[in-house]
Amino acid sequence: MKYLLFGCPWRAMSALQIFSLAGRTAVVTGASSGLGKHMALTLCNAGAKVGLIARRRSQLDAVHAQIRAAGGDSHVVTLDLTDLGAIDGALSEIEGVLGPIGVLVNNAGLSIEGKALDLTPDDYDKVLNVNTRAPFFMAQAVARRMVAAETGGSIINIASLISLKVEAHVALPHNPHCHSPFPQPMVVDACLSLLAGGEQPIDICNEQGCARPHDACPCARVGSAWNPSE
Repeated sequence: MKYLLFGCPWRAMSALQIFSLAGRTAVVTGASSGLGKHMALTLCNAGAKVGLIARRRSQLDAVHAQIRAAGGDSHVVTLDLTDLGAIDGALSEIEGVLGPIGVLVNNAGLSIEGKALDLTPDDYDKVLNVNTRAPFFMAQAVARRMVAAETGGSIINIASLISLKVEAHVALPHNPHCHSPFPQPMVVDACLSLLAGGEQPIDICNEQGCARPHDACPCARVGSAWNPSE
């Protein structure tokens, strides 16, 4: 597909030319499957070197092999994101192999299926630790590196439409806005605005809260289910 810039046909460029990430390093959490895997492959296709973070080593190795087979470059780090003390070490390892991080995709998340009446305190803490605490401190750690290197960068926070509506079978949704003291995107935005101090250009992309789930959909409707890994 070709795109016209400024309406000038002689400046037609492909999407990969417009959004080239050649020479940049990106990190994707939850990169072992689903959307995380799909985004890691897409970033690689755009020219980025990709740090792959998740808990399941065998699945990360499969994504790494797929990237290398396509001529890309990536590095695997197994990490439980609730272990906040291990985040800096994981980022240092990635930067040591791939170079300074310029893009973070905060994708990892989970939900608890079942009845709210059966929810335990441990279940509640597990969801908030993965969906709220982990992305906050991951974003903080990456932003500190961007500011120290004076490079700026982009941080993308992924959430789910389940956080904006009630599902009978989901006791705690992925990125549970209604259960968190502060919505995850607001926490990350506040953190980064303080860290950057307006001096370094750090772009933040979030799913924004709204009254109805359909308001967050470009086509004003929810599409059909599909597997992005296929």
